[in-house]
Amino acid sequence: MERPLIIIVGSTGVGKSVHAMAIAKERSGEVINADSQQVYRGCDIGTGKVPAALRQEIPHHCLDLVDPDQSFDVAQYVAAADAAIAEVSARGKQPIICGGTGLYLTALVYGLAPLPPADRVLRAELAALMGHEGSGALHRRLAEVDPEAAAQINPRHTSRLIRALEVKRLTGRSITEWHSAHRFGTPRYRADWTCLMRPREELYERIDRRVETMLNAGWLEEVRTMLSRYGPVIAPLRAIGYRELVRHLKGERDLPATIALIKQNTRRYAKRQLTWFRRMPDIQWIQA
Repeated sequence: MERPLIIIVGSTGVGKSVHAMAIAKERSGEVINADSQQVYRGCDIGTGKVPAALRQEIPHHCLDLVDPDQSFDVAQYVAAADAAIAEVSARGKQPIICGGTGLYLTALVYGLAPLPPADRVLRAELAALMGHEGSGALHRRLAEVDPEAAAQINPRHTSRLIRALEVKRLTGRSITEWHSAHRFGTPRYRADWTCLMRPREELYERIDRRVETMLNAGWLEEVRTMLSRYGPVIAPLRAIGYRELVRHLKGERDLPATIALIKQNTRRYAKRQLTWFRRMPDIQWIQA
């Protein structure tokens, strides 16, 4: 590919999709998703997926790749994004990567760290520990051996906790050490990175309005449908917003308190995203 990738990143709610589509119109480009939740079919409202009507005007790729009950990991994402970039470039169009999942973005541009494959016996052991003592036990154990990873992984994200503990046990090195050693080596693609920013209060107001807009658009019904069809243990229902609405539907929290919690957790996630992107070299920061 002759032209560098255009990569649009930033925290949730900052306006990445609108900016990416504007660039696509200007540069004769097509958008390639880099949001880990938008790869799931049926997760439309709560992930902020660009509506189908707009996608007819500006083609989007790497959306709706798997059903919510199917597994999907960063290696699968890189393979899908590589194929999309090759296809878009072959037609003479500009690939524009847009999303906020830092792990997907760094793996796409810099490649995957050479981590060991999964160990079924060890995973079964860790799953049994979680079954007896809860995911909090896994998170506490990870905090002892890799506090940086523990700070970035939500205690409810059990698959990520198990993987981080597995890597430490198998290699003697933490997953943070592996990623730090691998990060920002020789890139697989030339890329121009732009991170969108807004003043904090403005961003938080946008996040609050976005949550309310999603709920008005039928987000709760989307969660109810997924819950009835697939059950509560699928990965998409562990994402921010989805998990809180699942607990509301189970009767654990009323709707006003649920909405307030979604807003709070989304704001915290936005801060974590910016922390990730501040580590990126040669990134251009612009006001959205």
